[in-house]
Amino acid sequence: SIFEIRNIHIYNLNTSLIVKEEHITRDNVHRELESLSPILLKNIYKYEITIATMLARNNGYMIQDQGKFISLLELSETYQIYENEKIVSDLKIDVDSIFTLLDNKITTNRRSYLSLYGKPVQSIMLKNSHNLCAFTSSSTFTFHLFNPKHYSDIAGKELSQLHKWAIKVVLNKGDVLYLPSEWNYCYEGSGNLLKCSADTYFSVFYNLVRE
Repeated sequence: SIFEIRNIHIYNLNTSLIVKEEHITRDNVHRELESLSPILLKNIYKYEITIATMLARNNGYMIQDQGKFISLLELSETYQIYENEKIVSDLKIDVDSIFTLLDNKITTNRRSYLSLYGKPVQSIMLKNSHNLCAFTSSSTFTFHLFNPKHYSDIAGKELSQLHKWAIKVVLNKGDVLYLPSEWNYCYEGSGNLLKCSADTYFSVFYNLVRE
């Protein structure tokens, strides 16, 4: 466990975004994971996660969010639902195709969340505190990624002040974006954003406490 926790806090000082458009297999992806770099896998997620496809599965579905029930059929144009885990399980949204590419034999605590944004949003600064963290969407989101070496540079600053430290990534429909542990990030866009995260058997309790 000590060795695994130590590995979480190791990062690549000189890394940049890796973009893969061809030959995206589990073996090839895992070789890239060793670089401790963010990875953009182009056009590999085929499942539609639009409101229309969710309604086709269950047009009477009621979203449980922050103690309230909201009809999926009657969502307003300005709705904002952040990282709802129950929607993913209730509507059986595909996450296995993402985990199959990225996880390993000691992966545990696989969790998936769907954020629904009816209008453009700008997220706060967030941090990946897990061994595995990946995003996909049926629309377009722009991510700003920050290497852990810049933590002291970006702390407390507005996004407009952070561009010189950011790696800008455009996540298009069907793309999957993987983030290494300890990286900070924020995003902007509208539509539905799916997040998958996981830990290992040796880091799960440590990550749950610090999250």
